[in-house]
Amino acid sequence: MPSLGPCALLAALVSAAAHRSARHVNAQIAVHLEPVDRGHVTHFSSEYRPFLHQVWQKFVQSSFETSSTSEASLAQWVVMGNWKEEKSAILAFEENYEFVMDHFCDSVDVNAFPNSLGVKVAPKPRWLQLRYVDGCPMGDPSFAQSGQVMLANGLGCLSKTKCLPAPWLSALRENFEQRSKYLLRRDLFFPVDVATIPYVDKEGPRVLPYSSYRFGLYLDFLMGKRVLTEQRPFVVMEVGAGWGGFAALVKGKLPRTRYIILDIPTSTVFQMGLLHRLGYKKILSLEANATAADAQRVLCCEPFDFLFIGPTQVRLLPSRAVDVTVNFDSMVEMPGQTITLYLMEIARISRAFYHINRSPLVRSRMKPKIHKYMLEHLWVLTHNVPAPLHWRAPSRDSKLANATNFPEPYVEQLYQRKASAQRCPLVTARCGWAGK
Repeated sequence: MPSLGPCALLAALVSAAAHRSARHVNAQIAVHLEPVDRGHVTHFSSEYRPFLHQVWQKFVQSSFETSSTSEASLAQWVVMGNWKEEKSAILAFEENYEFVMDHFCDSVDVNAFPNSLGVKVAPKPRWLQLRYVDGCPMGDPSFAQSGQVMLANGLGCLSKTKCLPAPWLSALRENFEQRSKYLLRRDLFFPVDVATIPYVDKEGPRVLPYSSYRFGLYLDFLMGKRVLTEQRPFVVMEVGAGWGGFAALVKGKLPRTRYIILDIPTSTVFQMGLLHRLGYKKILSLEANATAADAQRVLCCEPFDFLFIGPTQVRLLPSRAVDVTVNFDSMVEMPGQTITLYLMEIARISRAFYHINRSPLVRSRMKPKIHKYMLEHLWVLTHNVPAPLHWRAPSRDSKLANATNFPEPYVEQLYQRKASAQRCPLVTARCGWAGK
């Protein structure tokens, strides 16, 4: 029997797990549930258990697509290493999904998952072999303890509240209240407690993750520049949405916004789960066989909360259909051809591009392509400043345990189309979309 390459091996593992998982779960579900297909678009259920079934089906389908296509490298993440196989092996089993949605930002033992058959913990580089003390990481909280698994590793997961110095939290709040002009602290709360995301304050059912101080300032900036306002509905696209924190905040403050998330399959699972549990039930995704006509119809006439698309599907979106595209701390970590594709398509489909990324990598990996696809074609750089990260949670063993303004080499930039090119998207005018 010939040996299998890594992609074929992963596809075989997912296939076998899918068959075993389907037998296990279908015995517990009275009605056979398939994604609702309306023109190659999945409309996810508002009910939680059917929704999880659809998310699992979507992940299994996406795993086959990315393991069998020549464009699979577009769905890679440079810093992910072997974690894709680790995550995919766990997400292949439908019976894991309820546990996953409660713990995707937790460092857990692999045996804690209901089905861990064939799952091997991926080796970590030395700089990520973290030690936890009393549940608190001695390093970046978005990575697992050595020998354990964090499914949303590298996606900006938060430290537990008990691990955060009180002076640091106070300074974080003060920093937001001094700088924000369009958002108040009450705008930063999630409508309900989501188990996997720790919070630092609670008002009735509403909870405040400390990351909202950071995301709130990003949204406040966009509203100050009139890129987003409360006066009309907007279409926002986020490239690499982390665990979904900024998307949730935007929808909370600007509920008429239709939000597109462009990300890889091993991340969209958690984003979908979080946003569904926060109460957003109009969740759509383009299927593998979706066409440009499908994307046109959805953006024209569908009152969705969130639309999920894969890396290559950005090509299907209509020109100038997006008001602003955002990316925070991830584009510089993508493969070169992925950066090229995204910036080329953002220049076509979007009217503004706002990002915060590490300065040295922006200069070497993004700047030449931004110049080629944007600045040479009706785009201008309207904001360009160093961006100290006021939100980064300190490690317990850090000398900067109470610092909120220690400068890191990040840059904040806003690119916009020139006024002569700012036309209303045809998808809006043609079908009379009013954001109702």
